[in-house]
Amino acid sequence: MSYIGNGLMLAEAEPEPNGGSPTHVGSGLMLAGARLTVLDLSDNAVGPVGMDGLHVLLTSPVCYTLQRLLLNNNGWGPTGGVRLADCLIECHERSVRDGTPMKLREFVSGRSRLENPGALRLAEFFKRVKTMEKVVMPQNGIYHEGVQALAEALSENPALQHLDLNDNLLTPKGARALAKSLPKMEELRVLNLNDCLLRAAGARAVAAAIRGNNPKLEELHLAFNEVTRAAAVDLVEAAAGRDSLSLVHLDGNQLGEEGIEAVRDAAAAAGLADTLGGFSEDEDEPDSDEEQDEEEDEEEDGEGAESEGEHVSPMKREEAAAAKRPGITPIPCTVAEFLCQPTAARLLGLGDQRQQLLTKEALNVKCEDKQFSVSWDVKGMLVALTRAVRQPYFPATVRDTLQTFLSRPNKTVDVHPQQKHLLMQALFQ
Repeated sequence: MSYIGNGLMLAEAEPEPNGGSPTHVGSGLMLAGARLTVLDLSDNAVGPVGMDGLHVLLTSPVCYTLQRLLLNNNGWGPTGGVRLADCLIECHERSVRDGTPMKLREFVSGRSRLENPGALRLAEFFKRVKTMEKVVMPQNGIYHEGVQALAEALSENPALQHLDLNDNLLTPKGARALAKSLPKMEELRVLNLNDCLLRAAGARAVAAAIRGNNPKLEELHLAFNEVTRAAAVDLVEAAAGRDSLSLVHLDGNQLGEEGIEAVRDAAAAAGLADTLGGFSEDEDEPDSDEEQDEEEDEEEDGEGAESEGEHVSPMKREEAAAAKRPGITPIPCTVAEFLCQPTAARLLGLGDQRQQLLTKEALNVKCEDKQFSVSWDVKGMLVALTRAVRQPYFPATVRDTLQTFLSRPNKTVDVHPQQKHLLMQALFQ
C-alpha cells in the first residue's frame, strides 16, 4: 500500500470523523480475518494525524503475525513516532495476552523526522518484542540520547543482523553509547553509520567495540563522518580477522592522499584489500587530529549542558542559541509579514510557536484544482552559486553537474542571462 496517499487533494486526504481511509482499510482486513506478515505503508503522507485511523489496524489481530513493517517516508514527526510506537506496544501486549506473541523481525522507518521522542518510545517496543533482525531508521534527526536508548534495546534482541542509522546526528557521544551495546550483538552482519558526524573519536569508539566482537560482520559503513587517518586505520585493523567481511566503506572522510594510502596498506596487511570501498569523494586531511579532537570536546561540552533526562529538540536548541547572539533583536510579526520580509529578527519575532505557525501556513499553500504552476525567481540562487563554485571545498562532481545543467535551455534560468553568464564563467575557470 505504498504511495496510495501521495497526490491526493486536501479534501481526499483529510481524515474523516471515524478515521477515514486507514480505518476503512483496517476494518476490511479485520472483517476478512486477514493475518498479515508484511505491511508496507511507505511514501504516504500519514503524519501524526493519520495515526487515528492506523491505530485500529496496528493494534488488531491482523498485525499479530507481522514480520516486516515498512514505514519509509511517512512524515511521522516526533509526535507521530511516539503514537506509532504506542500502537506497536499495545499490539504486542494484546498478542501476548491472546497467546500468539507478535514476532516482528524487520522495522523500516526512514526520512520520517522521528527525532529523539520517537526513537525513545520505539526503543521501548524493541525491548519488549526481542525478535528484531533488521532495523533501518535513516535520516530521522535522532541525537545521542535516542541512539543510546535504541542501542540498549536492540542489544536485547539476540537475532539482530542489520542495523542502519545513517544520516542521524550521533556525534562521538552517540557513537560511544552505541559502542557499549555492539559487543552484545553477536549476529550483527550489517552496520551502517554513514553521515552521522562520528568524527575521529566516534570512529575509534566503534573500532574498539567491534575488535574481537561481532564475528559475523559482513558490511561496515562509516562514510562521510569526518574520520581522520589514524581513526580510519584503527577501524580497518579492528575489522580484520573475519572471513565473512565483504565491505568496509570509508569514503567521504578526511583522509587525504597519504591517509588513503595508509588505510589501503592497513587493509592489505589485514587481508582486507578486496573489501575496502572506493575513495572518490574523500576530503583533505584537517590541519591536525588535535584540532579536530578539540572541536569534538567543545561540542560534547555543549551537549552535556542539557539536563539529564530532558529532551531539547535540535531546532529549539538552535533557536535558543540564535536568540542569544548579539545584534539579533526579535521583531514581532505575523507569518505573512515574515514571508514578505524573511529575516532572522522576524523569525524570532514569531514566538515560541514559530515552527507550528510556518508548518500550518505551508500546508495551506496548495492548489486543489492542480492547475496552478509555481514560478521561481532563481536570480539570488545563481549569484550565490557563482560565489560558492569558486571556493576550494566545492565538490567537483557538483561542478560537472551544474555545467551540464546550465548548458541546456531552461526557462527559469534563462530569464537571468547576466547571472547565468557569470556562473558559467566561474564554472569553467
